[in-house]
Amino acid sequence: MEMQRCEPNLETKIGPKIFKTCLWNAAGPRCTTAEELKILRECRFVGAVVTKTCTLDKREGNIFPRIDHSKPEDVHSYSINSVGLANMGIHQYIEWISKEKKWDKKSLFF
Repeated sequence: MEMQRCEPNLETKIGPKIFKTCLWNAAGPRCTTAEELKILRECRFVGAVVTKTCTLDKREGNIFPRIDHSKPEDVHSYSINSVGLANMGIHQYIEWISKEKKWDKKSLFF
């Protein structure tokens, strides 16, 4: 007997909107530049793309260091993140997205 490949249905509905999968990226890491957003948009496993939180104007964020992690040998592990909403500003994101017609096929959230 030949085994058939099982493709799970990860379709998700929120209100009237249907998403191909329930998997979305977390806002912040790897979704700041046009290239990063394009990679997420083209991934078949991603149901929608969430941009980095953006402000009206470009924002440099907090001074360095912004992130600190405990050492592997520490008994109590921690991670502190204080980037301070560093982003390109909403006008830059709108410009990138308006140039790409393929966004019609996948939802994008700011």
